Amino acid sequence: MGKRTNQRKKLERLCRYITRPAIAEQRLSVASNGNVIVALKTPYDDGTSRVVLGPMEFMGRLAALVPKLAKAGHVSLCGYRKQSWSILLAYVSP
Repeated sequence: MGKRTNQRKKLERLCRYITRPAIAEQRLSVASNGNVIVALKTPYDDGTSRVVLGPMEFMGRLAALVPKLAKAGHVSLCGYRKQSWSILLAYVSP
């Protein structure tokens, strides 16, 4: 039974790792003008402790964290083929 318990703990740790968000929600806020403010974990040497990004720039940087598709046109995303949403890639591709 001890072996199964250890496997269960490993599986739980893996599930927690793959479902964690790319950026901690506590570090994000939205300014009154719509810009996204990202608080840095560690301030830069010059004292910068946050970065202000436009909404589309933020989405582009966030999308850059998502792995690329294996085969263009053959993989669907939420039921849509790549051609259906490729027009949006210009906004989110780095």
